[in-house]
Amino acid sequence: IRDRAFSSVRILPYMSRGLALAKQGDWDGAEAAYRQVIRLKPNYATGYYNRAWAYRQLGEIDKARNDFSRVIDLKPDDSSAYYWRGMDYCQ
Repeated sequence: IRDRAFSSVRILPYMSRGLALAKQGDWDGAEAAYRQVIRLKPNYATGYYNRAWAYRQLGEIDKARNDFSRVIDLKPDDSSAYYWRGMDYCQ
C-alpha cells in the first residue's frame, strides 16, 4: 500500500501540469506531462486517458486509439474509453 500511495503522490505534479497545459491549449506540453505520469505509474488508466485526449488534439489518432485501448485493458468498465476509441476508428 505504501508503494501505491507514494507513486500516487509522485504523479500529482505531472497530472496537475498536464491538466493546466491542456486547459491552455498546450497539447504538446500536456502530452509530455502525461507521459511522465505513465512513466511513474504505468498502470494508471487516467494517465493514458488524458494522454489520449492530448494525442487527439494533436491529430495523432493512432496514438490516441492505442492509449484508449490501454485504458480498456486497465479498466474494462470505462465506457467512455470504448466510445472514444470507436470514434477514433471513424477518423
